[in-house]
Amino acid sequence: MRSDLPGSRPAPRCRVRRARARAALAGGLALALLAGCATSRPAIEPGPPRHVPLSGTLNTRDLGGYPTEDGRRVRWGVLYRSDDLSRLDDDDVASVAELDLQVVYDFRTDHERQDAWDRLPPGIEIERLVMSHPSMDPKLITSRILRGDASDDYFEKMLARANRTFALEHGAELAALVRELARPGGLPALIHCTYGKDRTGFAAAMVLDTLGVPWETIVEDYLLSNVYLERNISSLSRLMWLASLFRISRESARSLLGVERSYLESARQSILEEYGSIEAYRAAIGLDAETVRRLRNALLEPAPSRVESGG
Repeated sequence: MRSDLPGSRPAPRCRVRRARARAALAGGLALALLAGCATSRPAIEPGPPRHVPLSGTLNTRDLGGYPTEDGRRVRWGVLYRSDDLSRLDDDDVASVAELDLQVVYDFRTDHERQDAWDRLPPGIEIERLVMSHPSMDPKLITSRILRGDASDDYFEKMLARANRTFALEHGAELAALVRELARPGGLPALIHCTYGKDRTGFAAAMVLDTLGVPWETIVEDYLLSNVYLERNISSLSRLMWLASLFRISRESARSLLGVERSYLESARQSILEEYGSIEAYRAAIGLDAETVRRLRNALLEPAPSRVESGG
């Protein structure tokens, strides 16, 4: 009997093709999660011109321009945040050279850095401040996706737990970052991880909070990652949906590939529960008032002069 008649079992080669197709999806997903973001650019440029257009990254941007509660403003061109810097081309390297960076702070693990070393202009110091959470290992995530083993809120809960870990178990790394940014000659600087959204997002939020930027403004900066990563989120969420044999929804995949306010709020809430205030947290991790003062002097524009009114 011919194997292509209606109702007949698929021919072995059909099963082979299907297996190969699924393997290709799995391989593509694993590579995408390990390598970081695709190199398409965001469709829109929100707000001030803070995005640094590099063909090898999506989420490189300036943290300048944000107002503080005491009427000052974060200086432009002194602190940047980014995703993986390993895929910069020659033009990108030339553009980065124009930023006059003194130090790049890399939050990635050894595994992430393997075969993905930062490609930077000569003369820039690279400091490693590793932050991690076990459940964020790309290989473990890929395995879970292929098994279809993730409830609709699994990734949301995972990233909320990860942010609690960043706050409560990586205070030493955060304190080291702030001290380094505050030292003479430590700026301009750039902080980054693989996607530039989770560890970098937490660290950027804590630095901005130390500078006195209002919390709602900090959250707005955190959520900008969704704008710059949108095309990557859209394409990878479809790939995850296909690789899981449609068992993981694209909505669930998007919660892994982007950021939610609740992730950052989880870090903040854990700090408040454990220490009572952000100020007490800073003191507990070794950031004294003098260090905070030096950071603000380094990263903020001078306070506006007070002009008395009247005769």
